[in-house]
Amino acid sequence: MQKARIRALLGRLAKVKIPIHQENMSKEDEQVLDLLVEASEAIDRVYLKQIYDRNLELLEQLKRKKDNLALDFFMWNKGPWDRMHGNEPVLCKEQRPKGVEYYPKDMTKEEFEAYAEKHKAEAAELKSYYTLVRRKANRLVAVKYSEAYEEELREASEKLDKAASATSNKSLKKFLRARAAAFKSNDYASSDILWLKLDSTIEPTIGPYEVYDDMLLGYKAAFESYIGIKDIEKSKQLMLFTKYLKAIDLSMPISKAYKFKRKSQESPISVVNEVFAAGNANAGYTTSAFNLPNDDTIREAYGSKKVLLKNIMDYKFEKIVARLADLVFEEEQEKRALLDANFNLVLFHELSHGMGPGMLLKQKGKVSVGEALKDLYSPIEEAKADAAGLYCALWLMDKGVLKKEQEKEYIKAYYLMLLRSLRNDLHEAHASGAAMSYNFLEEKAAFKEKSEHIIIDFEKFKAAHASLLRQYLDIEAAGDYAYARKFVDRYFHRPAYSALISEKSHKKGIPFDIFPVFK
Repeated sequence: MQKARIRALLGRLAKVKIPIHQENMSKEDEQVLDLLVEASEAIDRVYLKQIYDRNLELLEQLKRKKDNLALDFFMWNKGPWDRMHGNEPVLCKEQRPKGVEYYPKDMTKEEFEAYAEKHKAEAAELKSYYTLVRRKANRLVAVKYSEAYEEELREASEKLDKAASATSNKSLKKFLRARAAAFKSNDYASSDILWLKLDSTIEPTIGPYEVYDDMLLGYKAAFESYIGIKDIEKSKQLMLFTKYLKAIDLSMPISKAYKFKRKSQESPISVVNEVFAAGNANAGYTTSAFNLPNDDTIREAYGSKKVLLKNIMDYKFEKIVARLADLVFEEEQEKRALLDANFNLVLFHELSHGMGPGMLLKQKGKVSVGEALKDLYSPIEEAKADAAGLYCALWLMDKGVLKKEQEKEYIKAYYLMLLRSLRNDLHEAHASGAAMSYNFLEEKAAFKEKSEHIIIDFEKFKAAHASLLRQYLDIEAAGDYAYARKFVDRYFHRPAYSALISEKSHKKGIPFDIFPVFK
């Protein structure tokens, strides 16, 4: 029974083989890449420990049994729980804790918040991206990642130092040495700044970043690694959009009653072809772009970098998006126009993470939006970035930077973006945000269902979308948890059409996602 279930789950994924070494690559670059992969494998072990304290033991058992089916399931989910279906246990009996291994399993959100309020001197370390929370007698104590994962991080640090010695690229050498030191010191700020300034064909992103796995409080960063080869020309082309960011940000529909500081507009863009991924970067739903670092203090001072994984986006469009479009819309789609719109919307989504409120100006000083909105921040921020991404495209059309006749393709691509996210487990941040946006737009009659197809009313869609974006921006600018909770409670539910299309696409053999296999 279990094997049949696992086989069915894996049958919803399209395996794609991704080579590590590229054509015409120098011996130096091959050596650097191999060392970065070895460092990433150590990072993968850290992530496995972060998710489940028995993960490494379970992985060895599956390898000894040569149970390739269960092993594939484990590697895609990075653990024994099914990420496609609400983290249901499959390879174990335990339920997945909301805070996985970041916190004591019996600790509640209320207990943590009460303790942090009472022990203000300890609160910053307890809430840090880079600490675990543990019990010691009747206290909650912060344990640095550098101590908790000392063995694996020492190995990763050594590999990064060797890669730094092997490369002749000065900016890459400097970043790798700084990140190697950060694995030991637990201080990531200086290496994050160097990563933003990286000017190298080999583009590594390695360290603790995303907080999606912390479903209890949304504080703790998961370890991950993306290794990519930069597409220099494509990166230069897209950088042309960045000169408009400040004007777009200032024009966004946000109430002026709230007191906040806008995020920095520094925004380098890097288009890469992914050659390896590990940890959270290779767990469950396959990432096609990201915007880092997440630390608001770094973003406020230095901005953030957008990285688009072009080969991953191409695989996803070919195997999923293009086929979904044929299923959802009555008319034939012009695939090239839809591909371009999809690619740019992913870019604008990532650019939009750097827009809007950054730090909130409260009576007690500055507070980040993430800290204010706690566990609701990730879904609201993802939904905001989706909506603001379409806003960027429409704004650029109004200014003649993008072609106005592409408007309908961008709106369709945005709709498909929401629908694709809704194929994921609803408690995943992108899916949660997509559910809220979809239900809001449907309530405003932006589209309707007809004979299992979707008919978009483009004028109503644009008006509803502007109202939706204002909602998200105001929620973030207010930094009021109760205000955010009211909106989430109203719109957070699975739309009926998304359930229908999920079932229909499954019958048609449209993959849920891709499963990258690195060679």
